[in-house]
Amino acid sequence: MRAIDLYSGIGGWALGLKLAGIEVVESFEWWKPAAETELFNLGCKVNQIDIRSLNPQMLPPNIDVVVGSPPCTQFSYSNRGGAGDIADGLKDIAKFLEIVAALKPKYWVMENVPRVAGILKEELTEFGQLSEYHHLSEGLFIDVLDLSNFGLPQRRKRCIAGHFPSKLLKLYEAKCSTKSLGEAVNGLENRTIEDVNFGGVYSASEVTDHLKEPYLDFEETRINCESKTHHPVYNGMAFPDPWNKPVRTVTATCTRVSRESVVVEDVGSPGELRRLTVRERGIIQGFPLGYQFFGNSYSQKLKMIGNAIPPSFTFLIAQSLKGTPVNRLKTSDQLGYKHTGGADTPLYTLPDNEGRTYPQDRRFWFAIRNLHFKSGMRFDLSNYLDDGAIKWQVRFYFGPSKDIREIPLDKALLNLIDNSNCLAEYVIPLKGHLEKFIKATEAIEIRDVQRAWTDKSANAPHPFKILDLLGDTAEKMISGFPKEGTAAASSFVQEVAMTAYPHHPPVGLKKLEKFGLPVTCGFILGSTFNAISEQA
Repeated sequence: MRAIDLYSGIGGWALGLKLAGIEVVESFEWWKPAAETELFNLGCKVNQIDIRSLNPQMLPPNIDVVVGSPPCTQFSYSNRGGAGDIADGLKDIAKFLEIVAALKPKYWVMENVPRVAGILKEELTEFGQLSEYHHLSEGLFIDVLDLSNFGLPQRRKRCIAGHFPSKLLKLYEAKCSTKSLGEAVNGLENRTIEDVNFGGVYSASEVTDHLKEPYLDFEETRINCESKTHHPVYNGMAFPDPWNKPVRTVTATCTRVSRESVVVEDVGSPGELRRLTVRERGIIQGFPLGYQFFGNSYSQKLKMIGNAIPPSFTFLIAQSLKGTPVNRLKTSDQLGYKHTGGADTPLYTLPDNEGRTYPQDRRFWFAIRNLHFKSGMRFDLSNYLDDGAIKWQVRFYFGPSKDIREIPLDKALLNLIDNSNCLAEYVIPLKGHLEKFIKATEAIEIRDVQRAWTDKSANAPHPFKILDLLGDTAEKMISGFPKEGTAAASSFVQEVAMTAYPHHPPVGLKKLEKFGLPVTCGFILGSTFNAISEQA
């Protein structure tokens, strides 16, 4: 079988096909570091070219298989919350389909982010934006597969679309063992290391790109923890990432304080947290232990790995193209394959460190523990610039993502609570907790908090101290609120929401009713803090 690889990246398709005995005649990739990585590792003919300008008539003849991974940036939900340029992204998918239509291969397979599955189903119709290739949709396989079911030590969900023996590929799941993050990467410091993806054995001296970053400091740890476990909008995830499960998706771009970054507790130094090394990322992305990454910087290497398709998975696709029956299938980890690249060696790149210089108006925006109700409804602590000065406030948001509403937490709301006949008797038990909170807050020099947040003063109170104080007080107030007052609290918060938006009744009143008790406590606590902060 003869294949070409479009948008080939660093060779994830080419390696899998090659190990299955399928000849990759040519690869096509626009990004030079990625093209060089495939060339130096596999010796393939790699054309560095803008594939959108590729003329199908210039491609090699007698091609049986077309594979590829068009750029996913415009379709990814991690790109500005999914606000990518879909029309631009479709240009690459259209070019891929144009080449398929021109070459008429026996098989073709495309890989992309999960969102593309729905886009293909919609746009490949007679009246869709890809209607020119509607004839390719007959019998087309489109599905979102979790690659951890195919032996990858990563819960990587990807859209797989094409004309190929997809039923046979799905049957291969039964032959693949589930691998955890710990099984994949622990032991890299041993004298000899067995490659979890391909079974080859390496000496420690052959392992490159395994330089660990400096451990996360207090602030980096806290920001990562908050963004993962108490994000103001998105649902929670584990922190740190567990060693005993397949890890979540490795992304192309991330920083030391990113929600997307995988953060683990270092096995050799309990309590210390770090991000994964380049080599660890390569392993959990399904590459051989000896595969080399020819980036010019640490961040380039992370990008090329995060964008790649795992060759341990493309090996299985290649086996389905060859029609290998399940009972004769060898998965990649049974090959005993040891990868050795060419004579070229990649640059030694040091990990990127988080910058320690911040603007004086550095923003802070974190949800308050015990006052975060998922799906975006929450109280959060944030700062803002007001007439040249930084001020701090608690804010409350509710409603669905397309209709987010805010209720001001101010003295007017406190007066409304104080004068509410239905709440008066239930609020009395909270007075003691509130008085302690007021004393603790007044003892904090709120005007100096921003100095700590911008690293201008090590002695100033850190904003996370305020966030913790709010969260701890909220917990005590919620526990101390008489349960018989639940109905009254629920009615009160709904009334407040309806009064705030009399002409456009808000969506989400049911959720306000459900969490009426803690929301009422948040109203009292947030309004009290804002009154103190305003006077500071």
